Amino acid sequence: MASRRAIACPVLAIQGHDDAYGTMAQIDRIARRVSGPCRLLKLDGCGHIPHRDQPEAVIAAIGALYRACDAAASADSTR
Repeated sequence: MASRRAIACPVLAIQGHDDAYGTMAQIDRIARRVSGPCRLLKLDGCGHIPHRDQPEAVIAAIGALYRACDAAASADSTR
């Protein structure tokens, strides 16, 4: 299995507090183990399917990650 440290691209890890199958510790571990930037979205009132339970929050987080990546790419291209 490849090391998570090899993951250098931006990561958005999303977890619902009411998820019966996953824990906050799992996404905290992801954040500690990837080498690139990692954003965590921990959602109250959300189960195992965040894009169904909290679509607005998920869409907003994806949009924010996209804008941050786009801004970083634009900054890199002007150097």
